[in-house]
Amino acid sequence: MITPISTLKRRFANFLKPTQEHFWSWMDSYWHKDENIPMNKVEGLSTALEGTASAEQLRNHLTDSQAHSGLFDRKVDKEAGKTLTSNDYTNEEKRTNQANAQKRVVGITVTGDVDKIITLTFADGTAIQAPFTDKDTLPENLADIKLNSLNFNEQTGVLTGLRSDGQQLTVSLDGRYALLGHTHPEYALRTHRHHWDNIDGIPALATEGKIQEAVRDVFQYRSVIPLSELDNITRKQGGYTIQSNGGSGAYLIFYTAGSTSTIEIFKKDWYAATRLSVRNTVDGSRFNEDNGAFRDLAWYGDIYRVGAEIGSNWTAVEQWQNGVIFVSTSLNIDLSFLKNMGNMSFRKVFAGGNVTFSCTGKQIVYTGDTSFNGGDGSTAVVSVYGNKCYIDIRNV
Repeated sequence: MITPISTLKRRFANFLKPTQEHFWSWMDSYWHKDENIPMNKVEGLSTALEGTASAEQLRNHLTDSQAHSGLFDRKVDKEAGKTLTSNDYTNEEKRTNQANAQKRVVGITVTGDVDKIITLTFADGTAIQAPFTDKDTLPENLADIKLNSLNFNEQTGVLTGLRSDGQQLTVSLDGRYALLGHTHPEYALRTHRHHWDNIDGIPALATEGKIQEAVRDVFQYRSVIPLSELDNITRKQGGYTIQSNGGSGAYLIFYTAGSTSTIEIFKKDWYAATRLSVRNTVDGSRFNEDNGAFRDLAWYGDIYRVGAEIGSNWTAVEQWQNGVIFVSTSLNIDLSFLKNMGNMSFRKVFAGGNVTFSCTGKQIVYTGDTSFNGGDGSTAVVSVYGNKCYIDIRNV
């Protein structure tokens, strides 16, 4: 008897104590493994079996000789020594393959002497032939005597040949080939080294001193040199062109006989007002009050020259030291560039007005009047000593 699931659950709820009958009714409600389940109790089985062959139909099919006859007609029987392949050949392809198999070459023969025939024999027994002429067997190409063997003795250097008629030929190579293990005592070993002094005909090496001399000569004999190199290199006696930012100038150097002392003359550009400069060296050393610098030479007119007239603000330059300057109007005179222990004289050539002086970096000391404002003919004498500029004014 089957007990509903809901009843079984109530009987086996928590804190309840099922009885023997409860357990039996529970087990009677399910199929035991030792029991057979009726087909009508399997849901959907009858539907699944619909359309399937019955046992009688299966037995009849097994005994039917025409069953699957179409498939069996296309099957390939296994033969000894052959294997099955997945290639699907048509009957025509099979016939072609079989025909080709019968056309494989199974034999080649050549008959004849000069005029020969080559025969190819196929697997099916058929054959093809082709004639040809063997020129190597023509009388004009045949040698009466042939060389059967050739031997070279590397120890003796003798080449020996044996002809087909039994005659032996020997050839000595006359030392054209060296024997194994031979040496060359007349030649040096690869590790041998030669001293440079033992080699004949070698050129002179360029030593460091010779290189420096050559470089020095290049600079000494250059006809055009930059102004920046004028003090760096002692040059050969002669004349040179000097390049500078202001243009090109000239440089002359003269050596005294039997000495390294020189006289150098330099004009930095071609302007007429540019003075010649001179300096001298004694045994390669330059010296004078300017620490070896060039010193300007004075023109003849610098010594026997008249004074100059100024009519506007003016800077007293070195060239006018010890000269007389005539002042024709009121102005300022800058004395900053006068040399130490240099002097210059000024004379007013107009009445009234005022002439002033400035001397940057030096102290002005007035030894007479303190203003140059006198009448026509008034004078002022300026002298520079150290950091002082003395001005002696005499106004009239």
